[in-house]
Amino acid sequence: MTNQKLFNEIFSKAANYCSKSEKCNFDIFQYLKKQDYDQEIIEAVVEKLNSENYINESRYSAAFVNDKFQFSGWGKIKIAYMLGQKQIPSSIINSSLNLIDQQEYEDQLHKILKAKIKNIKTDDKSILKEKLLRFASSRGFEIENIYKIFDILGI
Repeated sequence: MTNQKLFNEIFSKAANYCSKSEKCNFDIFQYLKKQDYDQEIIEAVVEKLNSENYINESRYSAAFVNDKFQFSGWGKIKIAYMLGQKQIPSSIINSSLNLIDQQEYEDQLHKILKAKIKNIKTDDKSILKEKLLRFASSRGFEIENIYKIFDILGI
């Protein structure tokens, strides 16, 4: 098989993969690496995917932030960490995180903590506070926002 024919086949496969959902460079590298393609060909395919706008890390990052915030209930710290794991540049991460409305962010945290309170079986306020703090922190919410919601909830 000629190099150009192989390249076109791999590009077609990767473009099809990209058409199913938003992908970033890291996702495509991983996808093609699993299939044991040569590093040079993978890099060329990823470059062409970027140039033809199949991959756009800003678009991917914005979609990731929206999905993880809205549907998974993650905070900014966890979202930023996961995007960093996918090797998204920090400037793109920060601009995507800025798309989250602060009031909506606090409302989401309020809703999550209120629901969690119902599942915690304790009358001791300090234990309740500790468990909620641990829970919200594990979801990636900042300490200052957590305490702000504690004040609103009267904890």
